[in-house]
Amino acid sequence: ELVRDFDGTISMDLEAHMRRGPECMLSPREIVTLLNELYNHLLHHRLIICDPAPHNMLVKRLSPEKNRLVLVDGIGNPQFIKSADVFGRFAAGTIRKKWRTYVTINPVMEEVFRREAEYMAF
Repeated sequence: ELVRDFDGTISMDLEAHMRRGPECMLSPREIVTLLNELYNHLLHHRLIICDPAPHNMLVKRLSPEKNRLVLVDGIGNPQFIKSADVFGRFAAGTIRKKWRTYVTINPVMEEVFRREAEYMAF
C-alpha cells in the first residue's frame, strides 16, 4: 500500500527528513518526538521489529501540523526461537535491543540527537 499525506502527496521517508532538504519541514525536536511516540507504541503493543532504520519509516503528514511515523519494512521477529512473541518481558527486551542498535546508535540518527541536544542546551 502506498502511504500518502493528508494532501495526497506520497509520504517521504524519515531519512529524507533527516537530510534536511528544502522540502523537509521536521526539526530535530520533531523527529525525536516522533521516534519516542513510535517506540512507546511498539512497547505498548509488543510489536517486534527487525530493522527500524530511518529508510524503513515514512513520515505521514496527518495535517499541516500533525505527523506520524509509519513502519513500511523491517517488521517481524527475526529470532529463531520466537519466545518474544509469547512472553511480554522478552518482547520488550527485543524491542529495546533493536531500537538501540538501529536508532539510538545509528550514525545518521546520532546527528539528529546531537542537534536536538544542542537545541535543548539553549
